[in-house]
Amino acid sequence: MCSFSGLGHWLKASMTMVLTWLVISPVMAEQPLTRLTVEQISGNQSAKSIMVIGNDFVALLSEKNELDALYNSEAGNLWLLDHQRKVSQQINRKEIQIFADKLASEVAKFEDSIASLPESQRALSMKRFEQLFEPANRRSAGYVDEFLPQGRAGEFAGIPCQWHDMVELQSSGDKLVGAACLVETQVVAHGEVLSSFFSDMAVLSNIVKKADTGPIQFPLLGSMSAEPGMIAMKVTYNPESEVTTGIEVLSVTTEAGSIGQYQIPNGYRQQRFSESLEQ
Repeated sequence: MCSFSGLGHWLKASMTMVLTWLVISPVMAEQPLTRLTVEQISGNQSAKSIMVIGNDFVALLSEKNELDALYNSEAGNLWLLDHQRKVSQQINRKEIQIFADKLASEVAKFEDSIASLPESQRALSMKRFEQLFEPANRRSAGYVDEFLPQGRAGEFAGIPCQWHDMVELQSSGDKLVGAACLVETQVVAHGEVLSSFFSDMAVLSNIVKKADTGPIQFPLLGSMSAEPGMIAMKVTYNPESEVTTGIEVLSVTTEAGSIGQYQIPNGYRQQRFSESLEQ
């Protein structure tokens, strides 16, 4: 039987490792690269990151220009880099399915462990369990099924876009999860590669959504994912929440550059993400 504290520690550690983005390309020659500076906002906190997009990859850099993750559009693999351990973890649909099944299993074990408690204690235990994930869930992107045009324009990073409502379809009624200012992919250089990345991230999110993971959402923070053929230049989430959450593209530039720095560093051990769940 899984203890409450042990389950909470495992889940929080595992969910932390799932957070976001990047790329691989073995070719060292120069090619046109598109560089996006992106700001993520959660309440009164904000953080900037950099996305570099090439012909077949997306790379996520920290504000200090350090490579954090790599995404290969041809293979559909996302690699998360742990610089302290010199490890790169592979994430794809198969790995996320293993993760989602394991997560659902642990949630079920916890629910079974409190099933015999009096109703009041069971409700309190479940409430405390849900509170473990409230901060992460507030920062996570909501599930979006439809983008409905608002009929008003915006402009970010010098690129005109059109505002849309983001709607999640629910059996109890459609839910407004936020708003996004969208632009067609061809307006941004390498936009199709970037759109492919966000589409794959949405698929990973849906895999977790379909699993019975209780109050836990896939931590797809600050997604710019949109409907096919579109990219979001600005997104705001959780309109009913007291905490403002969103993401905005601050700048977009394209210039020739070497892609040698946008690959997994030599000496880093590569492992499947599911291996971390077995440790």
